[in-house]
Amino acid sequence: MSNHVFTIMALDELTLGMAGLRALADRRADGDATPALFLRAERSGVSELIEALVAGVTDCVRKPVRAEHVAAKLLDLATSRPRSPRS
Repeated sequence: MSNHVFTIMALDELTLGMAGLRALADRRADGDATPALFLRAERSGVSELIEALVAGVTDCVRKPVRAEHVAAKLLDLATSRPRSPRS
């Protein structure tokens, strides 16, 4: 993931788990400010939310979630948050 430029990142806790959050934290450490939406598992608790926020997620939604809700969040991230260029 570190060699790619993204407009938005969507990370699914059930698909990527902690590996996705570690990759996001690495990108943040490299100065990447790409907005990141974290799709939380229905069973995830406060500790998982805190880990995601510490890793640098921009926004979170908990599953189950309607596709329209995810689409609205992604649109908001794409249009209302300025991106810093990567160095």
